[in-house]
Amino acid sequence: MARAICDPAGQQREGLSGLSFVRELRAMGIRVRYRASGITEGTELIRAAILGADGKRRVFVSPRCPRLIEALECYHHPEKEGVYDHPIDALRYFFVNTVRFEYVGSRRY
Repeated sequence: MARAICDPAGQQREGLSGLSFVRELRAMGIRVRYRASGITEGTELIRAAILGADGKRRVFVSPRCPRLIEALECYHHPEKEGVYDHPIDALRYFFVNTVRFEYVGSRRY
């Protein structure tokens, strides 16, 4: 079965047709996952996957993905400039929907 991960906004109905992209994909037999999340949560998951706190790399980006590499090098959170944020958003949606993330938070002692 084909699967897709998408922007949570894909569940909203489109203005002209009244359909949502998620509904259309599911009608084609594609299993769709999406979850709302904060930008910081997603970018931290990307950062941890590329280089974890233990110094291990868990994700490698192929040289055949020059736009993603450029976006990773040039992206500045939380700016949404319309160029580098799109590939990063797609990567965030992947990690937010496939990696379990528990926010530990901070405490005062």
